[in-house]
Amino acid sequence: RGKLQIDYRPPETRTEHAARYDVRGDVAWRIEEDVQLVSAVLNVTISGGPSDRVELVLPERAARVDISGPEVREAQASAGRAVVHLRGKVLGTTVVRVSFELPPGEGARRELGALGVEGGRWTGGSLAVSAGGGVEVLPGESAGLKEAPIGDLPRSLKSILPGTPALAWQVTGREFSASVEELHLGQFAIE
Repeated sequence: RGKLQIDYRPPETRTEHAARYDVRGDVAWRIEEDVQLVSAVLNVTISGGPSDRVELVLPERAARVDISGPEVREAQASAGRAVVHLRGKVLGTTVVRVSFELPPGEGARRELGALGVEGGRWTGGSLAVSAGGGVEVLPGESAGLKEAPIGDLPRSLKSILPGTPALAWQVTGREFSASVEELHLGQFAIE
């Protein structure tokens, strides 16, 4: 007959580690005369420990915020942030789609401001800017970005960018910001 061996050890306690967030994605920024429209598809990788929420960092003046994704249960946006509740604890990559509007601002300078995950870092992606009729955009200051040829934009970014791209960057930093100068072509019309 075979022998049955039983080992006994006291139960081990499992410690949950804090989640870490890496973001990679596409950001489309549309400049109109009276509004700025931003759409992004963020691939958020949660590692280190599972999480049932993601806190997005948004520009302070973001309005009409809309957040969706296959694992997004609900989202609550307030000034400069949005708490995204997932459909359970996630470990791995989840897709978060976010769109919002920004007011046109004062003067000719337009700023995209902060966009990312609280406590997270960007690990790559693309940003493109397009302009509405009668508006042209020129590059301003940027941080965490490297200019990219418009012809090299990923198809995933082209699919969310309304209009023809005027400027493009690759995300190279842990976070990024960008500004552009807006020109109204009607100002230069010959009468």
